[in-house]
Amino acid sequence: MRPFDGLFPQYQLLSWLPDETFFSLVSRHHSLWGHTTAAKTCELIFGRPRAGTHHDLPNSLQVFVDRVGEAAGDARTIAREHTLLSYYQAFLGAKAVDDVISSMAGPDVSHLKLRLGILTSRFRANHPLKACPSCMAEDAQTYGWAYWHLQHQYPGVWVCASHRVPLLQSSLKATGVQRFQWLLPNGGELQPVPMDGTHTFDALMMLAPTGN
Repeated sequence: MRPFDGLFPQYQLLSWLPDETFFSLVSRHHSLWGHTTAAKTCELIFGRPRAGTHHDLPNSLQVFVDRVGEAAGDARTIAREHTLLSYYQAFLGAKAVDDVISSMAGPDVSHLKLRLGILTSRFRANHPLKACPSCMAEDAQTYGWAYWHLQHQYPGVWVCASHRVPLLQSSLKATGVQRFQWLLPNGGELQPVPMDGTHTFDALMMLAPTGN
């Protein structure tokens, strides 16, 4: 990405990393810019102190595009390729997908999960941030960042298909802790997922996406 209309003359803008979520991209900007509060990054990118911080189905995508330009893609592309709409759109009709994108492009997604039926699904609305420790190490060495991979965030995915290891999960964001913060994978904060013995590793591997 490059500065747009002089809005970010003193800020470096970053490009997407492979299979990166929108939340991860903004979190990397927050880390790079060194802001002491998440609200400062939100105000700069979204024009409001708490906009855009949903890690799964974020709002204010059109404001993001308007403020940084379309080098990162338009709101529709970002929603479909860098948020959990990438997963849920397989179960939706074309009009429903358009409605979701319209909500995410705008300022309010407060009832979006209810409209999608996520609250009553087997996975409910809980979308914990997840990361593969092997991916984190490789990404840090290759790109200089450990970041959130979209396919690791899919509901029901608890194994990294590339490395055949269980994912670690964050207790933040999905539980309301640091709800409005920008976060990147941190090995000291991520925890193993307790297994109840009803799912074998091979069964979990079958649910893991195999391509970016």
